[in-house]
Amino acid sequence: MLMVGLKVMSFSLLIHAFVFYFLIYHFRLNYLFFKTQSKLSVLELETFMGYIFAEAVEILPGVFFFHGLLFLLGCYVGWLLLRPFYTLAKYSEEAITNINAVYHPEVYSNYNLLTRFSEFFFVYLRDCRIAKKLAPHSIPPQFTKIHRPTRDIVYFIHFSFLLLIIGLITIFFAAYVIDSLLQLNLNLALDYVNNIKKHENFFLGQRGVVDDIYALIAVLTVFLYGGLAFHLYDKMSGAAFGIFSTMKSFMKGNYSSRVHLLGYNHVRDYTRKINQFLNHVERELEKD
Repeated sequence: MLMVGLKVMSFSLLIHAFVFYFLIYHFRLNYLFFKTQSKLSVLELETFMGYIFAEAVEILPGVFFFHGLLFLLGCYVGWLLLRPFYTLAKYSEEAITNINAVYHPEVYSNYNLLTRFSEFFFVYLRDCRIAKKLAPHSIPPQFTKIHRPTRDIVYFIHFSFLLLIIGLITIFFAAYVIDSLLQLNLNLALDYVNNIKKHENFFLGQRGVVDDIYALIAVLTVFLYGGLAFHLYDKMSGAAFGIFSTMKSFMKGNYSSRVHLLGYNHVRDYTRKINQFLNHVERELEKD
C-alpha cells in the first residue's frame, strides 16, 4: 500500500517538477526580454521577478498538501489491489477453527480467476474435512488449460479508473499552477512594459506555447500512470496465478503443495495464512 502511494505521489512530483522547470525557464526569458527591450530600471526588474517568486513560494504549501492527498489516494489503490488476497487469508484463518466459515469475496475487488477458483477450492476442502478424507478431485474444464496469468479486463478497469481520476486531477492541478503564475506574469508585464501596443503580441502569443506544455503534461501523465496501471496489474495477476496454481495442484492430489512466490513480497503475509490452512487440513485429515 505504501509503495503504491509513493509511486502515485512521485509521478505527480515528477510532473510538477517539470512544470516548475518550465515556469522558471519561461520567466528567465521574459526577464531577458524586459532587460533588453524595455526601459525598466534594474530595481523595477528585480521587484517584478521578486513578486512572481513570492507568489510561487505561496503556492508551494498547496502543492505539498495536494501531493499528500495523492499519497493517500495511492495507498487506497494499493489497498484495493490487496483486498482479494486479504479476503483469502481472512477466510483461511477463520476456517482453521470453523469448518463452516463462509468465504465472501467482494465484488469491487473481485479478481475473476482467483475468486472463482478459490470458491470451488474451499468447497472441496470443506467436503474433504466433513468426509474426514483427502481425495483428488477433477478440475473444472474452464480451469484446466490455464497455464499463465490471465487478463481480467473488468478488474483492470476497476482500479485503472481510480488511476485515471488521479491522473486527471494531476493534470488539472498542474494547469492551475501554470495558469496562476503565467497570468500573474502576463498582467504585470502588460502593466510594466512601455509602448504596450508594440509588445503585447509578444506576451499574448505565449499562450500558444503554454497550450503545447499542457499537451506535453497530458502525454507525460498518461505515460506514467498508464505504465503504473500495467505494472500493478502484473504484480496482482502474477501473485493470483501462483495461488491458483497451488490450489489446483493440491486438488490433483499433491497435498504438499504450498504457495511460494518469489518477487511478490506484498502478499507474503496473506500466502502464509493460506499455507497455514493447508498445513492444518493436511495434518487434520492424515491424523484421521
